Amino acid sequence: MNINLTPRLSAVASLVKGGGIIADIGTDHGYLPIFLVQSGKVKGAIAADIGKMPLENARKSVEEYHLKDKIELRLSDGLKEFSSNDASEIIFAGMGGTLIAEKLGETPWIKDNNIHFIFQPQSRAEDLRHYLFANGFEIITELATHEGRRHYITFDAV
Repeated sequence: MNINLTPRLSAVASLVKGGGIIADIGTDHGYLPIFLVQSGKVKGAIAADIGKMPLENARKSVEEYHLKDKIELRLSDGLKEFSSNDASEIIFAGMGGTLIAEKLGETPWIKDNNIHFIFQPQSRAEDLRHYLFANGFEIITELATHEGRRHYITFDAV
């Protein structure tokens, strides 16, 4: 049984380079890591969330798809419970650009590594862009998609 993604999450998945471990920050239900592991695009994933209930939802999803050996669940406020070698790609989707920039700003090691980031801010994308440019990041690809009445911008950066 394979999971299907919404157009919004499909846009995020399309920017994943793959081959390594991804970290999905704010995973909520865990669908994105499940899809990426099922498709073989990544070897494994860390599904992280600040909330215990969203992480419990992710745990149920991971168990339903029999991926406990490939997807680690982690309670974390942004990247606070991560180190620089936990993942080769880090995804922030489903939160505002201001909050994403704050979480990145709390994590100095992100500037010292060649980590591939994928962002899909739900609001205030300009705040995230400002942070990225001010801190030496380069935006590589940008996609626009819509789901229902909402429009989403998804981009990756190094």
